[in-house]
Amino acid sequence: AKGHRETEATVDPHYWLSIPNAMHMVGVIVTALKRLDPDGKAGYAQRAEETRQAMRAADRDIRRQLADLPRRDMALFHAAFAYFAAAYDLHIVATFEPTPGREPGPRHVREFLRRLHDRQLRTLFIEPQLDATPLRELARDLGVTLSLLDPLGGSAGREDYLAMMRFNAAQIAAALRE
Repeated sequence: AKGHRETEATVDPHYWLSIPNAMHMVGVIVTALKRLDPDGKAGYAQRAEETRQAMRAADRDIRRQLADLPRRDMALFHAAFAYFAAAYDLHIVATFEPTPGREPGPRHVREFLRRLHDRQLRTLFIEPQLDATPLRELARDLGVTLSLLDPLGGSAGREDYLAMMRFNAAQIAAALRE
């Protein structure tokens, strides 16, 4: 059981938070659909290509938006955006909650605060699905702004996947330009 927990903590399930990864997922899905429904093969292929074109356009837009940021270091409440960061050459240098749903210990909090201070980070990214109450007072005391990143979407302004990805890029661009 111990080995399983260690593996669980190191696996990042947020694969979709990179448009190149999501494009790969579209390919896997359409291949499975074609196999399950050979009569719909042409329709699946056409919709997959349209989806990939929209994804490529969004990816180009996001790359342009994030290309010339004066800073590239980020602090997160929860480690959900590693694939996004890797895709767009951003650097996650501090994460408050090392394991989802588990409060960090004092040593981890000290290290988190040291990294915020050393990197002079002004923004801490939180997620709407997680309770960031432990950080609100800390952020206020540190003079750090809390900014929203959404890994799941489904809310106003982030109704679909590409709207969510564009929202996240805009949030990051605004915060790292401050």
